Amino acid sequence: VCDSQTCVYYDEFLGKWVLYTRTYPLGRRGIGRAETDNIDRWPVPETILWMHHSLDPSIDLYCNSKSLYPGTKTMHLMFPTLYLRRKDMCALGMASSPDGVAWSWLPERILECGPDGSWDAGCFFGGFGLTHLPGDLVALPYGGYKHPHKYPRFGRLGAIGLATWKRERLAAIQAEEAGEFWTVNIQAPGDQLYLNFEAKMPGYVKVGIEGAENRGVDDCDILVGDHLKKLVTWKGQSSIG
Repeated sequence: VCDSQTCVYYDEFLGKWVLYTRTYPLGRRGIGRAETDNIDRWPVPETILWMHHSLDPSIDLYCNSKSLYPGTKTMHLMFPTLYLRRKDMCALGMASSPDGVAWSWLPERILECGPDGSWDAGCFFGGFGLTHLPGDLVALPYGGYKHPHKYPRFGRLGAIGLATWKRERLAAIQAEEAGEFWTVNIQAPGDQLYLNFEAKMPGYVKVGIEGAENRGVDDCDILVGDHLKKLVTWKGQSSIG
């Protein structure tokens, strides 16, 4: 039993019950996972997420806020509440996983405390249930407080709010000037490629496909603007070859 958030759900892809809860690797707060066929009997959770070398060593992981991206069965996300001990403040981190077992941190904090005097200025803790909202948005509930987590400890009432992002824009690869990246090898399920991007003029995006004739970067039609789902073409042709 712990005073932190525990998430239990039935994983339709695995056909098992899965649990995420707090663990204490090396005496520090971490996040653990267990799975079972019988919801009445659980193995000891194994730690799957903890502080990494690029984060301040004074940070503790509080609530895990485990979610599946809405409409998927295998796009696992976690929004751990980072308790910043030296500042007595909180922030939300983000981690992703293809299977719910092996996790990778994203480098940015995706939510921080509000401005002085606001309802979430002192601290906040992430909730469960990333969900779609009208207007091409996704939202995560969280509870916030005007006062810090540790001081003053009592006599404070919190409020519930929603952190929102544009659909499929929780994180991005960014380039202030020129930039490039490659994906891992992908077995494409279809014959067209769509991009979710924002490229303000004079910036633009171009795409090349390794091993596909006439589908190189130099063949790609320039992509400009703000699009959640934009078809990529090469000299007017959309087939990826």
